[in-house]
Amino acid sequence: MKLIFLGPPGAGKGTYSERLEKEFHFKHYSSGDILRAEVKNESVTGKKIKDFLDQGKYVPDDLITKMMSERLKGKDNYILDGFPRTLQQAQEAESLGIDFVIYLKIPLRVVLQRLTGRRMDPVTGKIYHLQNIPPPKEIIRRLTQRDDDKSEIIKQRYNVYQELTEPIVAYYTKKGLLQAVDAARGPDLVYKDIKKFLKK
Repeated sequence: MKLIFLGPPGAGKGTYSERLEKEFHFKHYSSGDILRAEVKNESVTGKKIKDFLDQGKYVPDDLITKMMSERLKGKDNYILDGFPRTLQQAQEAESLGIDFVIYLKIPLRVVLQRLTGRRMDPVTGKIYHLQNIPPPKEIIRRLTQRDDDKSEIIKQRYNVYQELTEPIVAYYTKKGLLQAVDAARGPDLVYKDIKKFLKK
């Protein structure tokens, strides 16, 4: 099965992808993780990507589509998280043979609460939330906040998401592949709904 998670930043795409990966042995491909790896490697592409991410903008279609297509060539039983993000990317991804699309719906106020409290441990790469998933006290000083997890950048990313990604919802709905889920609820309830839809 080839599955896509759609939803704005903070909707839980990464969280639910990881849970499905553990329980059902899907391979999780996060465009965000792939992009950050490019940035960390400081390649020419990585430097271009960093400029877009730091401004809260999406990476141009040609860069992301090429990178994701190379990663997915010949693969099966995976989850795409963060790709496609535009209608053009969705149309270009048609050749991948997507089976199902989960749309995680969530309002901006909930996204802000989730993302402004998010922190990463630079040693382990583990993600914490200051209220919801508190880190151990002994590591709290070394935790970092991503530049794009600051309030103004989050609002900009959310608005860019609405403008660019919402047409994909209509595209996959028309194809009969999309199921919307209320992602503002607790993670266990959301995950239960996702599993129910996948078993249909």
